Amino acid sequence: MHKAGRNSPDAHVDLRVTLPTEQRITLSHHLTLTAQSWGASDAPPLLTLHGWLDNAGSYAFLAPLLAERWRVIALELPGHGHSSHLPAGINYHYVDYVSAVLAAADALQLERYTLLGHSLGAGIASWWRRRNRKASSSCI
Repeated sequence: MHKAGRNSPDAHVDLRVTLPTEQRITLSHHLTLTAQSWGASDAPPLLTLHGWLDNAGSYAFLAPLLAERWRVIALELPGHGHSSHLPAGINYHYVDYVSAVLAAADALQLERYTLLGHSLGAGIASWWRRRNRKASSSCI
C-alpha cells in the first residue's frame, strides 16, 4: 500500500509476504525436490536457485515483487529445505546440482526459462549456462 511517492518519507509500504504455492518434483526413486512458486502460471518462468546453507525461503521477500512479471519458481536443491537428501554414501557434487536443475526444469516442462542464482545458486546457473549454450533460456 503506497500513500505517497515511493521514496517519500510519508510512504506506507505493505511488507506482507505473499504466500507461495509449494510443489514436489520427483526426479528419481531416491530424489524429490521441492519448489515454491509465485505468480501467474502463464507468466514467463524464472527459476531461482538459493545459496549454500539456504533454501527457497531466501526468495520469500523478493519473489512476490518479481511475480508481477514472472512465474517465480524457487527450487530447493537436493539436501536443502524440504527437498530429499541423497542416500547415505552418496556425496553432493557441484556438477550434480546442475544436473538436478536441468532435470527439474524438464520435469516442470519448462521449454524456455530464465535462471536467477544467489551464491551457490549463481555458480550453478553459470555452469548450467555453459552446459546449455544453445538453449533457448537465459541466466541473470
